[in-house]
Amino acid sequence: MTIEQQTNKEMVQAIEQYVEQESEKWVQHVLSNAKTVDDLMTALWEHGKVKKDGTEVERMLHRLIYERGASRIKALMTEIETLALKRALSPKGDSAIR
Repeated sequence: MTIEQQTNKEMVQAIEQYVEQESEKWVQHVLSNAKTVDDLMTALWEHGKVKKDGTEVERMLHRLIYERGASRIKALMTEIETLALKRALSPKGDSAIR
């Protein structure tokens, strides 16, 4: 591997690490402030808006951070909805799920 290839690999790793850290911060912020699934939906909507200011790189990073965090939040929402549906359909109520 050439020095240039190694440098490129290190830059990609640094960007991936930054995106992961910022995404995790955003997800934790959203989850700590959300009280309902609607709050999660609102956060996805607000943060998912296209960033119009900043450089092209900043806009791209914003999008990557959003996409990574949004996939985690959407998976959590699906899990919540599935549990709620199971509870609603359970003949024994809440205790049958545990």
